Amino acid sequence: MKRVTVTLPDVIVEEIDRWEKNRSKFVLEATERELELRRRQELERSLRYPHPESHQLSEAGIEDWGEGWTAVLD
Repeated sequence: MKRVTVTLPDVIVEEIDRWEKNRSKFVLEATERELELRRRQELERSLRYPHPESHQLSEAGIEDWGEGWTAVLD
């Protein structure tokens, strides 16, 4: 683990203290939720607007794609 210093407005710290005695735990949990949200948003964006090469791969099909790996794995 790494130690970080975060500066927050007094009103935010007071609100955190109302909900959780351990500020670090609160900030960690909030950060984890935010990161998960951003990962999901990025995945949704990627699915809506896939990279051009993704279309080419889907056209080739999974079997054609997998054939390239058999040589690597053997």
